[in-house]
Order: sequence, then structure tokens, then C-alpha cells
Amino acid sequence: MEEAEKNCTYFYIRIDESQSLRDAIKDIPETEWKPALINNKKVEIADTPFFPFNGKKAYRAIVQRRKRKDEQFDIFTGSPYAYYAIMTNNETPIATNLYVTQFYNQRGDSKETSIYSTTILIVIACLSLFLMLTWFTSLPQPSALLCLSG
Repeated sequence: MEEAEKNCTYFYIRIDESQSLRDAIKDIPETEWKPALINNKKVEIADTPFFPFNGKKAYRAIVQRRKRKDEQFDIFTGSPYAYYAIMTNNETPIATNLYVTQFYNQRGDSKETSIYSTTILIVIACLSLFLMLTWFTSLPQPSALLCLSG
């Protein structure tokens, strides 16, 4: 994470499901979940502190949950929802939960990225860092990294 912070003004990382993520999601009060429409799907979003790689520094995890189509309760979470999360260090006022989610989802759309005054970089070089971190820890590796440099 230190390398991402050194080289990126803001980063956005998809968090793979893990026990630490499930524990963080359980701490989100039910009143914090807000309805949203993402990719034409009704979801609920909230955020929570998240400590990646069992670290001591917390980052913001924006979590979206969607009712499971089969309406079964998940064996790990004990809830009828599927969860998806994005970790970021962006705490600016514009970085609402919906903004971060939509920005992350649209990261490859050149029309959208040209709007931002900040240069958008998909950091392939940072991938090697995360592969190394994964090698040293048993936690799942992030599935994608989006990095902004000013």
C-alpha cells in the first residue's frame, strides 16, 4: 500500500472477498446503507474502514450489496446479499460512495476519463507490488488497481 500511496494521488483497488472484508461489512450499521442505481441495477452502498493485509492503517472501503437472486443466505456472511468493495485513499468531498463506485466502474471509458483534470493511470507497474504482497501473505490479491496522479 505504501508504494501505491507514494506513486498515486488517489488509488482505487477492487477488494476480493476475505474474512477481514466480511468482518468490516458486519460493522456497517443497517441505517448506513443507501439505495443506488449502478449499471442499471438496484444496489445499496455504504463505506467502512478497512485494514488491508492485516495492516495498521485503515483505508476507506466502499461496499455495495445486492440481493442474491436465489434469496439464499450466504454461508460466510449470514445475509441474503452479494457484496462488492473498492478500497480508496480518496477522502475528498467529491469522492462520495456513489462517485467512487461509478468512477471505478468507468475507468476504461475514454470519454469519461477525459473529463477529469487529473491524469488517470492504470498502474500496471503496481501490479508487481501486489503480486509480491500476495506472495508474502495469505490474503487474496486485489483484482485491479486504478491510480490517479496529479
